[in-house]
Amino acid sequence: ISDLQQQLRNSSEQGSALKKDTEKLEAEMQQALEELRQKLAAAEGKLKQMAREKEDEAARLKREHGAEVERLRSAMANEGQSMLGKELSRLKDEMLAQQAEK
Repeated sequence: ISDLQQQLRNSSEQGSALKKDTEKLEAEMQQALEELRQKLAAAEGKLKQMAREKEDEAARLKREHGAEVERLRSAMANEGQSMLGKELSRLKDEMLAQQAEK
């Protein structure tokens, strides 16, 4: 009986130690999880700040160079229309020349 009582005490002590170890691991996991949450929140804040800075930079560039970009776009469109007009005129002349030959 005394051996059984000793085994019971040993088992109880082992169970108690296991419970303490489990609680300690759970606390460490919770702490690590909280640290990860904080790091994630900090990284998210940095990303949002960087996005705002890029948006501000894009708006600044658009303000500073928007007119120039629009002028270039317009000039390219005009040049394209001019080239198209010349090519159409050349094709028309070519067709008229072919019809005259017939």
